[in-house]
Amino acid sequence: MSGEGFSDVPALEAANVGFSMGSGVPAAKYAASMILVDDNIKSIINAVVWGRNIYGNVRRFLQFQITFNITTILIVFIGGIFKGATLFSVLQLLWINLIMDTIAAVALAAEKPQHDSIKEKPVSENDNLITPTMWK
Repeated sequence: MSGEGFSDVPALEAANVGFSMGSGVPAAKYAASMILVDDNIKSIINAVVWGRNIYGNVRRFLQFQITFNITTILIVFIGGIFKGATLFSVLQLLWINLIMDTIAAVALAAEKPQHDSIKEKPVSENDNLITPTMWK
């Protein structure tokens, strides 16, 4: 919801995300979640695109981390069963984890938002961050 006048205050308060114009009345600014300083509606579109990009990046990062950590646990566990000792020392596991976390974070943070994401349906508040497809 976007608005700038007194009549918009109830809708701004009820909305999940309320945008108020910087030139609007103080009551609308107080009721809003975000204030558009430049009074430009394109800023809302930009915020939605960037928000969806960040949400998608967090999901991809979690999927990568879950895959990597489960694989590491399986390798250590299976290696311990067949070899009788762990394949990696604690220090080696810490280094592997640090390197993989850093690489994944840099790769996902460098991804620029796609403007086509504005056409996607919004994510529901009840949707899980990790979907069943991601677990598969």
